[in-house]
Amino acid sequence: MIYNSIKKIKKSNIIIVTSAIIGSYSCFALVNKESKLKNYLELIEKDKNILGNSQNGEIQIIDSVNEILKIQEKRKQDFINKGLSLDKAEDYSKVGIVSEDPYWYWLRDAIKTDRGTGTYNRLLWKSSLNGAPGVAMLPILPNGKFLFISAYRHATRSWELELSRGGRENNENEIAAAQRELLEETGYKVKVNMEKESIQLLGKVAPDAGTIGSVIPVYFMKNLELKEKSIENTETISGNIALSCKETLSAIKSGFYEYKDETNKKKKLFVRDAFITYAILQYINNNPENNCF
Repeated sequence: MIYNSIKKIKKSNIIIVTSAIIGSYSCFALVNKESKLKNYLELIEKDKNILGNSQNGEIQIIDSVNEILKIQEKRKQDFINKGLSLDKAEDYSKVGIVSEDPYWYWLRDAIKTDRGTGTYNRLLWKSSLNGAPGVAMLPILPNGKFLFISAYRHATRSWELELSRGGRENNENEIAAAQRELLEETGYKVKVNMEKESIQLLGKVAPDAGTIGSVIPVYFMKNLELKEKSIENTETISGNIALSCKETLSAIKSGFYEYKDETNKKKKLFVRDAFITYAILQYINNNPENNCF
């Protein structure tokens, strides 16, 4: 098809294409797809080290446009053979930025292993492009008990016993993020001028290595003093839970922790947070003189 004139107008990240003859909608679809793929390629080109190498047994992310289109077409045919409509097959096989918001990218990569090719989905926290996307903290109180929170999680639709944790803000380092999040969620902070000897990196956790590309540092924090908490509107944290190391291990073993809240109402919290398990293990490892057993 020959177009007399094509005018591109970018408005609110939507490309509008006008043509002097019928067929402009086809042109819109073509330009929009190419633009999305271009944005995706620019994103993965920022860090070539993550692409991997299938010859080393790794899942290699393909960055060649021709190879991407071949793999995309193959996946589309696979979906059609499974009984999906053409529209759905095209939608489910499309490589690139599937969706995004101010915080996350949902990416679909064309990949290659030593056994063949396909597509793979992953979630990428946008703030992870310039550092750790968030932090988790294992605080210990002056009485030797660990400080946890009772939080209702939207994803699991249940109350959970968890470490305080949260996202890192723009231009904020990990230590500052840990201090801010701990204060917001628990009301505690490290005493002034004692930060250096009171905040220790325990290690890093991959919350869901099968889907999420982010790795979260976990910090041990001591020498705390009580201030005032400031919980965000979208968070539901019912209170602080202080447990000894033995009590924490018992809760991990049973998978839940029961207690009575301020209104004397009995509450049951699930204990299945990977951050707790990892942090306690590292604490025991780093403190042979602990009283955990």
